[in-house]
Amino acid sequence: MTASIKGLIVTGLLLFICGCWDMKDIRDTNYVTGVGIDFLDNQYEAYAQMIDFTYLARSEGMMNGNHDPSYNGHGKNPVLDLAINELYRTMQMNTKWAMINSVVLTDRVLKEKGTLFFWDLFTRYREIRMTPWIFGTTERLDELFATEGFFNSSPLTEIMYEPVANYNQHSEIKPYMLFQYGAELNEPGSIVVLPSLGIQKTTWTSGERKKPSPKMFVNGAFLLNDKRMKGWMPLKDLIGLRWTQQKTERTPLLVRKPGSEEYTIISIKNIDVHKHAAKKGSRPRYSIDIDLAGVILEVHGDFSIADIQKLAEARVEQEVRLTYGKGLALQTDIYSLRHEFYKKYPREWLKGAPGDFAISSDSLETVHVTFELKELGLNKLTAK
Repeated sequence: MTASIKGLIVTGLLLFICGCWDMKDIRDTNYVTGVGIDFLDNQYEAYAQMIDFTYLARSEGMMNGNHDPSYNGHGKNPVLDLAINELYRTMQMNTKWAMINSVVLTDRVLKEKGTLFFWDLFTRYREIRMTPWIFGTTERLDELFATEGFFNSSPLTEIMYEPVANYNQHSEIKPYMLFQYGAELNEPGSIVVLPSLGIQKTTWTSGERKKPSPKMFVNGAFLLNDKRMKGWMPLKDLIGLRWTQQKTERTPLLVRKPGSEEYTIISIKNIDVHKHAAKKGSRPRYSIDIDLAGVILEVHGDFSIADIQKLAEARVEQEVRLTYGKGLALQTDIYSLRHEFYKKYPREWLKGAPGDFAISSDSLETVHVTFELKELGLNKLTAK
C-alpha cells in the first residue's frame, strides 16, 4: 500500500473521530448560583436560585428588561438532601451546582439544627466548592431571593453574591466564605459573627411613580459558637466590632464635643488591631490595642487637631466596650478573646474546664486606641 493511500485512509478516519459531539451549550444546562435553607414544621425547606448565564455577557452587564434574569425554586423534606432533590423534579434540564456563590441560612435552621448541619452534604458532594459566601437571615427566603439590583443588572451584583465591594466602601461586619466559616467554628474559643441579610423596603424607589424598590442589606449578625447559635444582634449593638476587625477598609466615625452641638466626621481607612491575653490570678485578662488612621470629611465647630485625636480615641474605646457588653448579655465572647488565651496558653486551655475561661465585664481590662489624622482637607485646623 502506497504512502498516499495510507494518508487518505488516516485522514478519513480523523474526520470521524474529531469534534466535540458531547459538548453541551450553556443554554442547555441549569446553573444554581444561590442556596437557602430553612427549617419549618420539622422539615427542611431548600431554596435554589438559578441565573441565565447567556445574558451575563451583554454590554455593560445589563440584563434584557423583558427577560427573567433568575428563577427561584423551593423543595421540602425532613431530610436536607431529599429537600434539595425535590427541585430536580421540575428543573427540566441537566443542573450543575459548581457555580454556587452564596449560601443563606435562616435563624430557625441555625437554632434548631446548629451551625454545621449542612457541612457533610456540602463538603462530600464533588461539585460544591468551599468558596461561596455564607450569610444568615431572619427574612423569608423567597422574599430575600426576589430582591433585585439596580438598572436591570445581574443578580450576581447583589450583596449575597458580591459582599466585598460593599464592605470595602462601608465596613461593618466582615463577610465569610464557606471555608472560613468552617475553620473559625472549629477553632477553640473562637466565635463567628455571621452577617445577617435583611430587606430594606423604604430607602430606594424607581420610576416616575416612585415605586418602592426593596434592596438586600446587612442588618446585623448571628453569633455562633461551639456549633450553636448564641443569638442575633442588630447593627447598632455591633458598632464596636469594626474597630476589632483587621480587614476593615473604610468606615465613618462621628466625634462630638461633650455637652455641645459641635461635631466632626472622620473617615477611618487604616486599622491595625492586636489582642492580648494574660494570666492574672485565677482568671484570664485581656487587652486590645487599636491603631487607626483617617481623614476629615466634615467639621462643624471649633476643633484643633489635638481635640479630634483625643475625642476620636475616646469614642472608639467607648464603642468597643459597648459592643463587648452587648455580647456579654448574650453570654458571648464577641471579640474571640478566649481564642487569644488558647493560642498563648494551649496547655492551660487543654487542662482547664470550660468554665475556667468564661469572660465577664472585667475580663477586658484595657482598650488602648491610637489615632493619627492623615489629611485635613482644604480647610485648615488649629494645631493646639
